[in-house]
Formats: sequence, structure tokens, C-alpha cells
Amino acid sequence: MDTLGIINFTVAIISLIISLMTIWLTLLKKGNLRMTRPSVVAFAFDVEKGRKIPKIFLRTLLFSTAQQGQVIESMYVKIQEGNIVHTLTEWGYYHDSQLVLGGGLYVPHEGIASYHHFLLTGDIAEYKLSAGEYDIEIFAKLINRKSFVSLFKLHITLDKHLAETVTNKNAGVMFTWDPIRVEYNWSIDSPPKI
Repeated sequence: MDTLGIINFTVAIISLIISLMTIWLTLLKKGNLRMTRPSVVAFAFDVEKGRKIPKIFLRTLLFSTAQQGQVIESMYVKIQEGNIVHTLTEWGYYHDSQLVLGGGLYVPHEGIASYHHFLLTGDIAEYKLSAGEYDIEIFAKLINRKSFVSLFKLHITLDKHLAETVTNKNAGVMFTWDPIRVEYNWSIDSPPKI
């Protein structure tokens, strides 16, 4: 084989390798579901048939690390304050300016930004919002995956004044992320909107 033949063969092999890598990265690679830091996290209550149902809502961007999108089957939030753990399993999100029950959400590579609401189900009577340190972890179950994936963990401090205001005045407390100070700032919203 002459020099020109070797160069042509080498270029062809390199082209084949690049084509195979492109197919892998765009069509075959599953990638992962990721979530940005929530810009808003709120402790609030929904009132249904005279009962206050505790909930958390947050605004975030969900995205896929691969060209292929991901399909979320379900989501939930785990809140831990000291030794007390609550799991909020009823999930809904805003779609076309309307709150819909979660399930079957397609998340493209470019991402989807939305408000996500998580309600406490089960024995609501034992839920009490008190002053303290709260660890919040968001989980998602993807189609064709056996277990839930942890998407994000965050830490919020609820002081005594905030806890009493939320409990006594049927209000909500909203935490908004401040990227300059690198912390969540709170505000009281009565009743909380969104």
C-alpha cells in the first residue's frame, strides 16, 4: 500500500470512529436526569374539605444529560428535621398554567422549568412545622429504572418566628435562592401563591 492509500485508510477509520461516537452520544447513551438548585422552596398548606394539608412546592429546571430525554414516572420529597422524617408522595406540577397530577413527565435534553408541588398523605395530624434545621431531598422514578434517583438535597433553617407564623396564621413561608449571598432568603406569604 502506498502513502496515499495509508492516508485514505487512516482518514476512513477516523471518520468511522467519529461516526460511531456520534451515534453513541446522540442515540444510544441513556444519560441521567439532573435538577438545578430550586430557585423557590415553600412550606405551605392546601385546604381541602376544611383540613389543612401540608405541602412543599419548589421551582426548578429538570434536564437530561443525554440527547435523549428522560421520562419521569413519579417524584417525591423527603423532609427530615432531627429524627423526624416525612415523605410527601403526592406530586403535581404546572403544565400550561395549570396544576396537574404528576406522572409521565417527559424531560428533554434542553430541560423543563416548572413548579413542583408535593403533598403529605397519610396521617396529617402528626405533621407539625416547628423551628429547626430541615434537610429536603427530591427523588424521581424514571421509566425502565428499578429504583428512585436522588436529584437534589438542600438544607433550610426555619426559625421560631417563621414556624409560629406559618402554623398560627395559616400562611406559608417561601425561601428564594440568592446566588450572590449563596443562601435562601425567606418571606411569609398568606396564603402562599403558586
